[in-house]
Amino acid sequence: MQNPVTKFAQETISALRDGQPGILEDLYDQFRPAFLAWAGKRFRTTPGDLEDAWQDAVVVFYEKVMSGRLTALNCTVRTYLFAVGYKRLLKNYRKINRFLWQDAVDKALKNNPELVLIDLDDIWEEERDLLLAAMEQISPRCRDLLLKRYYEETSIEELMQRFEYASHNSVSVTLANCLANLKKIIQEKSST
Repeated sequence: MQNPVTKFAQETISALRDGQPGILEDLYDQFRPAFLAWAGKRFRTTPGDLEDAWQDAVVVFYEKVMSGRLTALNCTVRTYLFAVGYKRLLKNYRKINRFLWQDAVDKALKNNPELVLIDLDDIWEEERDLLLAAMEQISPRCRDLLLKRYYEETSIEELMQRFEYASHNSVSVTLANCLANLKKIIQEKSST
């Protein structure tokens, strides 16, 4: 007899792969509040960062299932999603600590004021062009949602009202799907 934990995980993976409607949204809604509370106790970060980590966790799960790289779990779906979200938050935490740590670059900037005048846009030109090209390939609605959320820093509540979504979770799931599509396009473009 199959363990109920692995049975639920297997059923969820199969349902996702079969395209059963609502599975991803149900997963997102079912574990989101618990993840936000759990991760909020472990990381000093903004609610937006916690939300982004959760969205990334759901997107990673979905992508791995759909690509066939994840066919079974030996833990609960909740544990898997929490672990992915945790790793995302940990990665952000490490980046911030590295950024705040003084190193040779900081010393060089202090000693050579002309280095500060370097145009940072030149450094990120290739990445910016790749992102802009990918943004042109996603749907206009996704593009508008992503720009409003991440560039204009519009709240989920405002997006819900502006784009006439039924709930906060609908907005978050749509954002996660849009980000997944954008990521896929960028990966395809960068591998060519």
